Amino acid sequence: MIFESLNPFRKKKVGLALSGGGARGLAHIGVLKVLHDHRIPVDFVAGTSVGSLIGSLYAGGVNITTLMEISSKVKWKHFFRIVLSKTGLVSSEEIEKFVISLIGKKTFPEMEIPFSAIAVDISTGEKIVMNKGEVYKAVRASCSFPWMYIPVKTEHRLLADGVLEENLPSQTVRNMGADFVIGVDVIPRIKKIDCFNNVLEIFDRALDIFILNQNKDPRKNCDVLITPIKEKITSLELDRAQYLVELGEEAARQAMPKIKSALGIS
Repeated sequence: MIFESLNPFRKKKVGLALSGGGARGLAHIGVLKVLHDHRIPVDFVAGTSVGSLIGSLYAGGVNITTLMEISSKVKWKHFFRIVLSKTGLVSSEEIEKFVISLIGKKTFPEMEIPFSAIAVDISTGEKIVMNKGEVYKAVRASCSFPWMYIPVKTEHRLLADGVLEENLPSQTVRNMGADFVIGVDVIPRIKKIDCFNNVLEIFDRALDIFILNQNKDPRKNCDVLITPIKEKITSLELDRAQYLVELGEEAARQAMPKIKSALGIS
């Protein structure tokens, strides 16, 4: 109590906002490792798409060692199953199974750290902040990117990937109660790409441009913004998992002096 009265920064509630970005979201694990190593407290977590997946595991109690092991073993088969449907190419049911295998069928109140996942109602375009019910269902909806994944039906909504509305959920985590927000945005910061190898890379770049234009001022709701990806890496490159984790670690280490100074941590 004496320490807190002398150092008001200790009273700050830290929120972590994790963006979408497909395979590039593995950089989130590197960031989490560095935050853990430097004993940076995290009081709230919000995630969009792959950010909701990684965020749910962390907030659900999966330790850093396990997350690092997951990053080295994860395959696309853990996240989709090909189906025949007019509304999508693959089912996101495997995402549910993946989350359940690691944190069980936890509800939001059962999470070790308060957590929210972002989706969009594809019928209305409305952003949906999911913080009630079963976490695995919310993560599945948040990761269900249209045209690829079949949208997730609920009683009143048709939910799809939150990347369409709030890819970096910094405002959401602030609304949860955080007064110091660390944002991790894994959309690449590249001014120009000279070569595309196939149509998927073109589509990937188009989506990145859409997201960047949607959020022209990502620092607005962040006290610290970490951007690990500064080169051409597509959202499908799971084969570069280790490198992506390393990029997250390096970016977090660079941000650490600012984070510690703001929080009064030596």
